[in-house]
Formats: sequence, structure tokens, C-alpha cells
Amino acid sequence: MIRVSTNNVYLQNLTGLNADQSAELTTIAELSSGKQINSPSDNPVGAAQATLLQSDLTQLGQYTTNQNQATQLLNNASTTMTSFINVMQSARTTLVQAGNGSLSDSDRSALAAQLQQNLNQMVGLANTSDTQGGYLFGGSVTSTPPFTQNGNTVSYAGDNLVQGLQISQTRTEQVKYAGNAVFMSIPTGNGTFTTAAAAGNTGSGVISAGTVSSPSALTGDNYTISILAGGNYQVTDTTKGTTVVPSTPLGASPATLSFDGMQMSLSGAPAAGDTFSVAPSGTQSVFDMMASAIAALKTPSGTAASDAQRTAAITTALGNTDQALTSLETTQSSMGAQLSELNTYGTINSQRTLQDQTQMSSIVDLNYATGASQLTQQETQYQAALQSYSSISKLSLFNYM
Repeated sequence: MIRVSTNNVYLQNLTGLNADQSAELTTIAELSSGKQINSPSDNPVGAAQATLLQSDLTQLGQYTTNQNQATQLLNNASTTMTSFINVMQSARTTLVQAGNGSLSDSDRSALAAQLQQNLNQMVGLANTSDTQGGYLFGGSVTSTPPFTQNGNTVSYAGDNLVQGLQISQTRTEQVKYAGNAVFMSIPTGNGTFTTAAAAGNTGSGVISAGTVSSPSALTGDNYTISILAGGNYQVTDTTKGTTVVPSTPLGASPATLSFDGMQMSLSGAPAAGDTFSVAPSGTQSVFDMMASAIAALKTPSGTAASDAQRTAAITTALGNTDQALTSLETTQSSMGAQLSELNTYGTINSQRTLQDQTQMSSIVDLNYATGASQLTQQETQYQAALQSYSSISKLSLFNYM
């Protein structure tokens, strides 16, 4: 026979009442906060999962902020590049007009003034602010404008560091550019080789920019085209010290010259002893290109030789401008590709954020209908237990004596 003391009965009932009251208070707290986890003890496993999800959401939020900032910077850079390209197109139109041999010195001077305005605009655009305390084309330098202009000499004061923002766990997007690479390293000539007349030429011969006729035959060497007596020419590979084209008649102007995968024309009336050079393309700043063209247009008419030099300089400037446009358009296309990539990562980021928020909600958020129903049930249960305890606590053997 097991004896159960009155004290044990009281304790058991009190424990049950406290448990019912605690459950009711917990449900009230959940309904008040709208959360079914208000402290880790409510659901240790769920709380741990919610902590991981919150960490991921915080990281995704930072990626979203970075994506928005990157989009703004790249949009600004692309818009600036559009304006820069438009100025370059205007300069090209001016150079085409400058190629008209019937222009007077005053006509060319007026065209030089237009190019001067174009050059000044280019420098201003290259110094465009990023609206965040820095510059779009200065690399990581923010204290001073990246380009300085002294007369028609333009220098780069930025650095070559490429700045980026992390837009996902594994991807960092470039958002700023080094102006040295964008504006100061434009391929010269036709992009493969350059042609030029010697400064001491006495004839009126003008050599074209040339084209590549056979890429596989290119050597990358330096060449000299020499005008010989009797209207002949000779081509020497000065890198190897060999004769590529022996003495050959020039023929009627413009004469077509072809050797080692290259083709060009020689027009005008070159004099015996004149030379023309052909060399691998180098790089030049877009500002120096404009400065050279301005200087050429300001050169007054003189001898046939000096006029030919001016014509050659304008032709070279036009070819260099085409190279600059190609390079700038390639850079802008790269910006467009980056903006497209940012859009893709933004979509992925939004989807992941929604997934995490949905999962977080299922773990943490309270279903109000369920909570309200549960509270009603707990209140009923607590009241019944309280009444039962009240009745039991009044029982005594003396009532039956």
C-alpha cells in the first residue's frame, strides 16, 4: 500500500498550475510579438537556424547595397563615355573637313579652334566626378582630378588601381577605371602598324595609314621606304638589315606598296632621297592625338614638302581618331556587359533573399489563428485546473468525522 501525503498532492497540483500558467504567458508573449521564438530557450534548434538565416540575410543586404552603388557608378561612367565618344565623333568630322586641300589658312585655323574646344571638353569629361567624393577615371585617387591640362599637354595624375565592389560571395565587380588605360593608351596608326614621312623630306609625297593584307605574313619589324632616283623605291627591313623590296618603279600616283603582309599607298610627288617609315603600332593618349591635329591645322601654307607634312599629320590624326573611337566603344561595351551582369546578380540576390525570408518566417513568425486558438485552450485548461485545485485543497478528514 502506497501512502500519498497531502503535501505531495498539493505540490503536484501547484506544479501543474505553474506549468499551465507559464504556457499561457508564453502564448500571450508570442501573440504580442508576432513571433513564436522570443528567446533561444523557446526553440533552441529553430533559434540556431534563424541565426544562420539572419546572418545570410544581412550579407545579402550588403550585396544589394553594393549592387545598387555599382550600378550607379557604372551608369555614370557609361553616360560619360557616351558624351566622350560624341565629342570624338565631332572631332573626326572636323578632321575629315580638314583633309580638303582647297582650304585656306584661316579655314584651317577655324577648324583648329573647333578641335581645341573638343580637347577641352574631353579633359572635362575625363575628370567627371563619381558623386561620391572621387572620380570615375582616376583609379583609387580621390584627392585631386585625375587629368591636368597645361596648354594642350594633358597629364594623368591618377593611379592604375582598379576599384571594385563585392556583389556576391564569389564576385567582385569593377566600378571605377584607371584613366591611364582608358584615355592614355590608344593604339596608333591602324592598330597594327604606323606609317610616317621623314621630317626632312623635300617632295610632296604622302603615305597612307595602310592596312593588313595578310596577318600571317606580319613580322612586327621596322621598315624604311626610300625614294630612289628615276622614280623608283626600295623597302628595307631595318630590324633585320635586309632588303624586302628591291628597286621598283613607283608608277602612277597613288602608288600601291605591298610587303610582308602590309599594304599602303603613296600619293603626291615624293622626291629622290625622301624616306617613309613603317613601324609596329604603339600607344598614344587621345589628348595628344588632338593636340597634334591642332598643331598641324595651325601650320600655315608653305612649300610643297611642308604642305605634304601637314596633310600627312591630318591623315594620321584621322586614323588615330578611328582607333580611339574603337577603343572607347570597346570600353563602353564592357561597361554595358557589367551592368547586365549586375542585373543578373540582382535577380539572384532577390530570389535568395525571398527564400531566406520565407524560411525565416516559417521558423520564427507566429500563425495568429493558431496562436489565438491555443491561448483559448490554455486559458480553459488553466481555469479548470485552478478550480480543481481549489476543490481539492478544501478536502479534510475532519469533514467526515
